[in-house]
Amino acid sequence: EYPNEVSLSEQLNDRGIALANQIRNACTDQIIDAGANMKIADVVNSGTLANTQAGVEALNRNSVQMFPGAPRMPVLLYQGADDQLTPTSRVLATAAHWCRQGTRVQTVIVPGDHGSTIASGVPIALSYLNDRLAGAPAPSTC
Repeated sequence: EYPNEVSLSEQLNDRGIALANQIRNACTDQIIDAGANMKIADVVNSGTLANTQAGVEALNRNSVQMFPGAPRMPVLLYQGADDQLTPTSRVLATAAHWCRQGTRVQTVIVPGDHGSTIASGVPIALSYLNDRLAGAPAPSTC
């Protein structure tokens, strides 16, 4: 997202470069399948974006955790218990921050990592949305 500030391709190791080439023009299912059972450490060099000032700034601009405000509508947060990309502790901290600001937040922790929870979370998300569209009050785990 920030090609003039942070080069993500420089973070990739050989396996990461191969994966990026494989999924460059792929559809979501193909991307998920290609990255299945991989960890971030499998595809990046030992350095991370968080080791550079430009990287930290880019990450912070894209982080809901760093945003001082809160949504003005109910929110469902479902999270993989073993997510290495977005640690559960950060999701719970964000939910708590939003709760303190009055947002109704339902937080659901499901088994899995960042990618595997996509499929398991769909029924949870659809049920949540259907209930909101039907006028049911938003649940809260605040």
